[in-house]
Amino acid sequence: MQSFRRRVRRSFARSVIVFATICLFAMFLYVFIDQNVNDRPNLEKLRATRAKALQRRFLREAKNRILAVARNNSGLPSAEKRKPVVGKVNEEADGELHREKNPVKYYLWKSSNLPLPNYNVHAFYYPWYGSPDVDGEYIHWNHPYMPHWNKDEAAKYRTGRHEPPDDIGSNFYPEIGPYSSRNETVIHLHMYQMRLASIGVAVVSWYPPDQQDDNGKSLDAVLPLILRIANQHRIQVAIHSEPYKTRSVEHMRSDVTYIIDEYGNHPALYRFSAKPDSASLPMIYVYDSYLTDTQDWIDLLQPNGKSTVRGTKYDCVFISLLVTDKHKGLIERANFDGFYTYFAANGFTYGSTHRNWPQLKEIADKMGKVFVPSIGPGYVDTQVRPWNGQTTRDRQSGMYY
Repeated sequence: MQSFRRRVRRSFARSVIVFATICLFAMFLYVFIDQNVNDRPNLEKLRATRAKALQRRFLREAKNRILAVARNNSGLPSAEKRKPVVGKVNEEADGELHREKNPVKYYLWKSSNLPLPNYNVHAFYYPWYGSPDVDGEYIHWNHPYMPHWNKDEAAKYRTGRHEPPDDIGSNFYPEIGPYSSRNETVIHLHMYQMRLASIGVAVVSWYPPDQQDDNGKSLDAVLPLILRIANQHRIQVAIHSEPYKTRSVEHMRSDVTYIIDEYGNHPALYRFSAKPDSASLPMIYVYDSYLTDTQDWIDLLQPNGKSTVRGTKYDCVFISLLVTDKHKGLIERANFDGFYTYFAANGFTYGSTHRNWPQLKEIADKMGKVFVPSIGPGYVDTQVRPWNGQTTRDRQSGMYY
């Protein structure tokens, strides 16, 4: 009987121990799960912080690589070993003071302390903008909202014009406010900023003297000023020929003749050799080239064309816009020297789709053409085209290009 009681007590004791162990394990598991759930925001924050740190490190290393390439290409010593060319400012504190007193000299001095830019890196530059203090009115900052081509779709979106200075036709507000593209200090600032990015060529939007877009003024009038200031910063200038309604072979030849006669001898005009054995010629990007009749381009650019510039003093390196796959035929038949893709939204067009670029480069090499892929730090234009959100590409803190 006593033996039976001892066995019962031992069995009960074992059950209590097992039960207690299970309870302790359950409590530990609950605390562990609860702590992890509560710490999840902190973990996400930590991951985000680490990701940003990696981004900053990546961008810093990328900038250093770009500067190193530019330095090696220029054949110049590092910036630390070079003496300033303009001004006598050598301390950062004095530099800030110098900027307030004479910003033009300040930007020139800052540019002179940078390695030469990379002349294989081009940036589209738009001197479209005006402000009341320089131009007597706002130009382009008051751009109208462009309507959608479908009337039913257009009715869904805002219409009218922007009203600067607080409301402007841009999704980003300039750090220096709605400026004038004819302000010399502004141009000096822009050229210095290009030098910081190692950009060597400003591709300037241009219309012939008697033409302009629907929202601006003549761009040819400001080109001499841009050329002069670009030259001071050791930046080159290429022409970005904009489309207009009457553009034809006769008008294009007239435009090219004017450009060469007026600016052909300027030291800042960018020249490029499209082929190893060819001369260095001024480069002209032709926007919306496919809108002009192919025969007109053949007449202008083929050596035997009836209005050809080939082999004359007006010969240039002509770069066509490629938007669709079909434009490759136009480029070859018309004897363009190369093509560019322009748009910064990956996937927006055949030409701007990154995965197509290896093939396009291969095609360009086979045709003996120059391939100029175009990139941008994101893209958004909904303050001008409010219906165009599908082409928006987030900058991703500088990671998207």
